[in-house]
Amino acid sequence: MSQLSEDEKNKLDFSFDGEMYKRELGVKSFHEEEGFNPSEANFVRPTFEINGIWGGYTGGGFKTVIPKDAFAKISCRLVPNQRAPEIYNLVCDYINDHLPDGMTAEYKYHGGGEAAWASPVSKTAKVMKRAYEKTFGSCSFVYSGGSVPITADLKKYSGADFVMPGTAMECDNIHAPNESFGLKQFYMGYLMITECLELFAENTES
Repeated sequence: MSQLSEDEKNKLDFSFDGEMYKRELGVKSFHEEEGFNPSEANFVRPTFEINGIWGGYTGGGFKTVIPKDAFAKISCRLVPNQRAPEIYNLVCDYINDHLPDGMTAEYKYHGGGEAAWASPVSKTAKVMKRAYEKTFGSCSFVYSGGSVPITADLKKYSGADFVMPGTAMECDNIHAPNESFGLKQFYMGYLMITECLELFAENTES
């Protein structure tokens, strides 16, 4: 599993406002992983998630039946040097090794993509930081778990590092049912990209 260098860690914002998370997301408690604060665990650690569980009678009222089948959908967030098919096989093997006597499990693989980290000390990141600061006044680097599989391929085949700049606000509720995105954010984003291209054209090193 890849590890961040100390220089890279020092360039990332791992600050964590627990009260804000509780207030905004309705979270009551946080999982504690030894050696990592919640933001660091969220940003750079692999995950195993249960997305849904169902089985048995789920209609109105009740029925005194014991279901013979149960179902679950799970996903894993990977980190560099983990491969989706290998992790899939490891998860299946682990579940099989811990099944109670008399139970069997069937699996269906829905695919996955390789993980990639962008370096906050790369030339691309330095140029983007300058462009972002000139447009917005300040800039900080964070990692955020997401599924954009083409990112790893672009990095692999271009040989270049990448940065994924964002201009959305917290109030935009991205991916929520009531998500929004202001026209001003589009405008500022275009200005930032333009500034970034100009800095690359100047072959800026820092």
